[in-house]
Amino acid sequence: MKEITISDVRAAIDAMNDEELSKEIAGLSDEALLDMSFRDDFDMDSLEVIEVAMELERKKQISIPDESVVNFNENGGTVKAMIEEINRVIGE
Repeated sequence: MKEITISDVRAAIDAMNDEELSKEIAGLSDEALLDMSFRDDFDMDSLEVIEVAMELERKKQISIPDESVVNFNENGGTVKAMIEEINRVIGE
């Protein structure tokens, strides 16, 4: 299984080429990053969150259903919620 990890999410966010955001996440421990909200802490809109998910799809060669992005946004929109939702879907 191609499980998504915190390192994968870091790489996907870095791939967005937002220097300020990359610096912000570089200074966070994995535990702190897991609790961060894409919307509230990183000021990402839904399109940017979709870009992160698309980068994860590309890097891990997986398919993430659109409803999964909606699900983790409804479950707090945190990095942890994203990882858990994607791993749940790809593990089915």
